[in-house]
Formats: sequence, structure tokens, C-alpha cells
Amino acid sequence: KRASLAVKGIMVDGDWVDDPSGVKNESRDHFDSRFQDPGTCHGKLNFTFPNRFTSDQATELENPISKDEIRDAVWGCGENKSPGPDGFTFEFF
Repeated sequence: KRASLAVKGIMVDGDWVDDPSGVKNESRDHFDSRFQDPGTCHGKLNFTFPNRFTSDQATELENPISKDEIRDAVWGCGENKSPGPDGFTFEFF
């Protein structure tokens, strides 16, 4: 099975490369060029993010959690989502 998953060759500029070292080098060169640092600045956001809660936000965070909030959070979880760190999906629970 492992052999069937191996890359036997790749097309480079219209030429078929099937030498293992050539495939390796061409693949590395391709991904090196794709993921290199673009070196461009995308600008800065002219916005200061608040690092403190407003008094209303702090008060809301200190309120007790209601049963409705818990129910909405639990029922809002999809059953077929990817498993958590324990390996179980929400459907299991």
C-alpha cells in the first residue's frame, strides 16, 4: 500500500521528471518558492484594541450562568464535528 501512495514523478515545465532525486529537488524548489516570505508590508491597522473591559462587560462576565445559556451552548454543538483532544465527538457525550 505504501508504494501505491508514493509520488513516482512530476511534470516540470512540460517535462516528466521521474528520477527520485529530481522529484525531490523539484518538489522542494516548488514549495520553497510558494512559501517564501513575500517581503511586502500589508499596512497597519489604524485602530487601538482595548486591553480592558468596560464596566458593563465586567458586570456581564460576573453574572451567574443561566441554564438557558448552558442549554444553548450544548445544543449549539454539532454532533458530527471533529473529535476533541480525548478523541470523542460531541455526539458520543
